[in-house]
Amino acid sequence: MGRRMLCLLAMWLCWAPLLQAAQPNIVFIPKGASHVFWKEMARGAQDAALGLSLNMVWRGPALENDATAQGKLLGYYAAKGFAGMIVAPNASAALQAPLRQVKNAGGKVVIVDSPLQPGLGLPYVGTHNAAAGALAAEYAAHLHPAPRKVLLLRFSDKHDSTRERENAFRDRLQQLLPASRIEEGAEVGITVFDTRDKVQKLLAAHSDVDLVFTPNESTTEGTIQALQDTGLAGKLRHIGFDYSPRIDRALSGGQLLAVVMQDPYQMGVRAMTILAELLQKKPVPAASYTPASLVTAADLAQPVVQARVRPYLDYLQR
Repeated sequence: MGRRMLCLLAMWLCWAPLLQAAQPNIVFIPKGASHVFWKEMARGAQDAALGLSLNMVWRGPALENDATAQGKLLGYYAAKGFAGMIVAPNASAALQAPLRQVKNAGGKVVIVDSPLQPGLGLPYVGTHNAAAGALAAEYAAHLHPAPRKVLLLRFSDKHDSTRERENAFRDRLQQLLPASRIEEGAEVGITVFDTRDKVQKLLAAHSDVDLVFTPNESTTEGTIQALQDTGLAGKLRHIGFDYSPRIDRALSGGQLLAVVMQDPYQMGVRAMTILAELLQKKPVPAASYTPASLVTAADLAQPVVQARVRPYLDYLQR
């Protein structure tokens, strides 16, 4: 190697850490660290960050009901001097104070997935949850025979995103099928395993249910397991939400009637893009919505659907 090349290499080794340090640091704090949904959103955010010369750290609490842990993460990364944050709030009330502190200190924040109430003037990126819930209800209303008794499972009253889906599903179905009876089950738990156990008990108490609606990944997966354990998989109609390897197997195997798919990858891309614009002091929209679509087993043969489904199948199943 020539002397000139050695000099250039030495200069690059000296400059590389400085160039790296010059890139703004961003933290993405999801509701939890286990769901495939958040991993897909992080993948989108990371891809966008690389193109925007931003350094991204992904750090979330173990459980999606741990708003205290989220608040501590906000404080930790603010103290570390991170330039921006992408946050999916676990609970609006509990995170108002720490998010306000970050904003007042000059930190740039984008809220994703679950709208913050009140919003503190922070831009929001996510699915139009009410429209997505109504989409599931419209599909249910056209089933034959029409559902007579529907079990609507709820995730957590602290999560505005799932509550919007649940309420929109209920309201739209009542509008389209006023004769149907909707049983609103109590919250079925944050984890797949909690959902499985609680749904088994609910099914025993409501043996005449002929349709179940679940509003997110963990409630859908837990209900799939509950139906399998009770011998009702493929017999009791089930409309779910989100996507994962387990959901894919249930859908393609006829144990899940349909699922509403969000686009967490694009959500991550858009959130990181908006955050970069905030850092550049550019105007950004108050709310930016990513699409949701209903997918059935018959739709899986379509190339456009396969392209959306394929990334989820690369994740390890719980």
